[in-house]
Amino acid sequence: MDGYMCEGSELKDAVYDYISSLNSYASSTNLFYINSQVVPFHEEIQTFIRDLNPTSFRTVSGNRTNSDLADMLQKVIAGTDKNTVSVFVSDCILDVPQGDARDYFVNRQIDLKNAFLKKVVHDKNFGVEILQLESRFSGKYYGTDGVTPLNNVKRPYYMWVVGDKNILAYLNRHISLSKIKHGYLNMASFTTPSEVSYDCFNRYMKDGKKINQNKKQMELKSDRSGDFVFVIKADLYPTLVDDKTLTNTENFKVSNNFVKVDHVEKIEDELYSHLITVSISDRAKASGVVIDLTPEQLPSWVKKSNDDTGSNIKTKLSKTSGIQYIIGGVSDAYNEYKSRTKIKFTITKN
Repeated sequence: MDGYMCEGSELKDAVYDYISSLNSYASSTNLFYINSQVVPFHEEIQTFIRDLNPTSFRTVSGNRTNSDLADMLQKVIAGTDKNTVSVFVSDCILDVPQGDARDYFVNRQIDLKNAFLKKVVHDKNFGVEILQLESRFSGKYYGTDGVTPLNNVKRPYYMWVVGDKNILAYLNRHISLSKIKHGYLNMASFTTPSEVSYDCFNRYMKDGKKINQNKKQMELKSDRSGDFVFVIKADLYPTLVDDKTLTNTENFKVSNNFVKVDHVEKIEDELYSHLITVSISDRAKASGVVIDLTPEQLPSWVKKSNDDTGSNIKTKLSKTSGIQYIIGGVSDAYNEYKSRTKIKFTITKN
């Protein structure tokens, strides 16, 4: 990580911005360096950020030359209880000590799957958010083909936020991940299904009239195409799904061929996070409808960001050695949970 500690490093800005914001909502904040050991840092966050440099890294105990990333993540999740949120920042490069890189990567993927699966089995509310960010890098890159000097290039790094999904949802509502200093490139998240709060509204009513909760009925007017249109306001924060994924209607599977999710957008509301516009064909029959939020189990950006060799870094500056296997291990642990939430309503015909 020494190369990320250069002058003008976006990593230092992003970490300082996010951790100091979290500190406002936490009863206490504990800071650590981590390699082969977890080393406490007993100063304030301002001092921690100021001292993030190659010199301070070299004074930290533990093995800095060949740390085991899977072992680090196991330590992080082991130290995260139901009242704790852990933030782990790393380049997430899987070092290959010997042998075939892909065989080694697969073994680490299995190790991570086992570690996260054990956690989820004992804590069904355990959630994982992984942000891919980018920062200036000047330093030595240690690859399978030796040491390569890099000067003032942009390299990806990763911020993991893990803990109880309800706490993560609360924090995401108040500290938007999209507003982290310098922003982030991509996000992957994993958690178990959640029941979310939602209400249906008639889009054509001037007062935005809500569905009659007692009769479960609502007057609908058709649009120019003859379809009926209404909107659903839903609080999707507990799903931990990022806004880019939520606004892609292909991630919403509908159980009824006469019903379609037309549009999803983020809204500013005390009770809800998103507005879902739904159309119902005038040919629809009376039936129950389920809208199932089912994002990709492993986001496509993960594979695009992966490097299987750990060599020729100058031709792969935007890639990370083994990241597909690291995040893939987490994905495997949550493999049985395809759905993040379900929204249900009933079509009645008079």
